[in-house]
Amino acid sequence: MTQQRDDLPATAVRWRIVALLAAFSLISYALRTNISIAAALMRADLHLSQIQIGYVFSAFLIGYAVFQAPAGALGDRFGPRVVLTVAAAIWGVTTVMTGALPGMVGGAVGTLAVLLAVRFLLGVAEAATYPVAMSAVGVWMPAWSSWSS
Repeated sequence: MTQQRDDLPATAVRWRIVALLAAFSLISYALRTNISIAAALMRADLHLSQIQIGYVFSAFLIGYAVFQAPAGALGDRFGPRVVLTVAAAIWGVTTVMTGALPGMVGGAVGTLAVLLAVRFLLGVAEAATYPVAMSAVGVWMPAWSSWSS
């Protein structure tokens, strides 16, 4: 379990942490929703049906929902910096893989399978965003009672 950093003076470092977490959240949101904008073009380009696109959306949501608690536990065990760094690296890799998908595999079935796996993995990585960010806030921000002093 991580310890709260009450020993730290009220410096700008805490607010930089909050700004970084807000930026992390914004990027997470953009990566989560970008496929809904690209779905129409992806459908035509990858020859996917509406149902298959629905499976792709669901793959992300399943990974995101199932791994919320395990990601939070990893954040508590290894610290927010490590877990969020790994999560961001996975976001980058999966985003590049989604864009490179047409050249990676051949055939509609292979493309759909890889797209499902990539979106699921993105959901797993993004599951760390909020539970681990709250762990960081718990470490870096003082208890409410010490704000008035």
